[in-house]
Amino acid sequence: MGKVNTSFGDYLRGIRNKRRETLADVSGAVEIDVMMLDRIESGSLQPSEDMLMLLISHYNLKEDEAISINLQILEAGETNKNEKKNNRQCMMMATRLL
Repeated sequence: MGKVNTSFGDYLRGIRNKRRETLADVSGAVEIDVMMLDRIESGSLQPSEDMLMLLISHYNLKEDEAISINLQILEAGETNKNEKKNNRQCMMMATRLL
């Protein structure tokens, strides 16, 4: 299975690591299966709007942070057209949810 959203997943993993939380900690807090959360962070699964909303809420992300995330991901230089499209879709969902 190919990676669909590596930059966004890397960002989420970075937040989780900065907060010193394990996958199991976040999984329990947001009620997303550990393996599914791992796939989101690894970029092999794009989160649904519901999952994204739970993660945004858990990490207490504000609108300006979501916009910053969007810019970081888009500026990071996606490796292909599909990754760029998936990153934009994910960030658009995040911005709408805030």
